[in-house]
Amino acid sequence: MPEPKKEILLERTYSQYWTYILILIIPLFLASDYLWFQYLQSEIFSFILALQLLIITLIVIFHIAVDAIGTKHMNSTVNQQYPDNLNILCTVHDAFIIIHSAGEIGAASGLDNLIVRYKAKNYPFKIYHCYNPDEFKAVLANENAKYLWIFGHGWRGGIAFKWRVSWRERLKLTLKKVTIFPYCNLIENDNDSYPSKEFIAQLHCNNFIKKFTCNMSLPELIMQDNFISGNYHVSDRKHSIISIWFTTRELAKNIKRTPINPNEEMNIE
Repeated sequence: MPEPKKEILLERTYSQYWTYILILIIPLFLASDYLWFQYLQSEIFSFILALQLLIITLIVIFHIAVDAIGTKHMNSTVNQQYPDNLNILCTVHDAFIIIHSAGEIGAASGLDNLIVRYKAKNYPFKIYHCYNPDEFKAVLANENAKYLWIFGHGWRGGIAFKWRVSWRERLKLTLKKVTIFPYCNLIENDNDSYPSKEFIAQLHCNNFIKKFTCNMSLPELIMQDNFISGNYHVSDRKHSIISIWFTTRELAKNIKRTPINPNEEMNIE
């Protein structure tokens, strides 16, 4: 296991621009609403009110559509892997890792961008559904899963599996149950060894959380030469459903893998 790297170049994401836009839109909406009530007969403020309602509606529709399309691709039986008889122990492939949380939405946002691109280019991939840290570690241990795309909840230094609480617990204002898995746990045991990866994209939130002792990203811990070349994606702050969709859309444009012949892959026993 190589020594953890000390520095990482964090990438700015579309999430921050959405934040800035909302910061500007909300005061504008409040001000226009106030003026609307003050000047009911003014056509300009009627136009502003109609415009803000349109903007909010479009953002909500886009948000719902992105989540629905990603979820549809994630759950579709024809999209679980490509080609159908992919041998994940013998063939180098991309691992689309879904960190599942009960009752949560947006876990597969942007997955459609990758699946469409990979099938069009005959790039092998598999969707890995992870419900606990052990299943996640099993994917990392596969030396042929050389390209990782991690979707779900998390922070810069790890992932989180969130579980729905009962209605009785909700009435008591009980916090949602969460299973936390810091990436640093991967190297705490010297007997554990994980093969280096060619690419890692942390498509979960990547904000720094002071209460956690580990805030080191996965590329810093298990990537070797490819870490130096910057062949990874770690955002500089939280992600959102929309920002992940735009991020995967941009990353997919530059993806270069070795194409596979689906007919030959079907012959692998």
